Amino acid sequence: MSSNITTHGFHDLSFWKEENIGLIVMRCDSKGRSRQSLFKELLQVVGIAYMDDSVRSIAITGINEIFLKEIMLDEKDGAAREFFDYAHALIKTIYSLNKPVFSLVNGPAVGIGYEIVLLSDAIISSNTSALGFTPGYNFVLLGSLTSSRFGVRPVEPAKQGLNADYVLEHDNFMEDAKKKIHELDTLRFSLNRKMRFRGFEEAMLLEKDNYFSMPQGSITG
Repeated sequence: MSSNITTHGFHDLSFWKEENIGLIVMRCDSKGRSRQSLFKELLQVVGIAYMDDSVRSIAITGINEIFLKEIMLDEKDGAAREFFDYAHALIKTIYSLNKPVFSLVNGPAVGIGYEIVLLSDAIISSNTSALGFTPGYNFVLLGSLTSSRFGVRPVEPAKQGLNADYVLEHDNFMEDAKKKIHELDTLRFSLNRKMRFRGFEEAMLLEKDNYFSMPQGSITG
């Protein structure tokens, strides 16, 4: 670990700069659950990485060999609408980035976790991970658009070209993933991303409307 950008004030993630990579580590519990405030913090750190000229690329991963499975909404009025506000702001920020965004899938990336994965330009997964959507999952983070990348896939072991772009051995995964990022970070992913995200505003609104048409609770995998 090197050259800490900032961790002060964050509770649902850690964030630092390592070898010109802005590394974002999402925190969740042993069941893969995180709080909805994760998205406020994701928006903040992506913005910091965007403004830091020494950060050449952004990478998002999980902690303790879990990527993400579920977001637990706050128990307050308007919690779901607040979640969508931050989630949509995050999507718009990623859309506008001129730096590549990578997902380093170090464990189960299910449901909303896989939606985060699909927002990235390149998905680099450990061979012990599983990625996909559980039956009946409802998209909330642009998955209705980004899932066209591989198709709407059930939860399956990571396989290159099936649900991930690159699959690396579990042993030494993070170091090998960083090497892969350095191989790829000069490619013009931002142009491709803008093509992939065409129509994202309409897709976001449709997902939001669909969510509020059903009984509400956590956003699960």
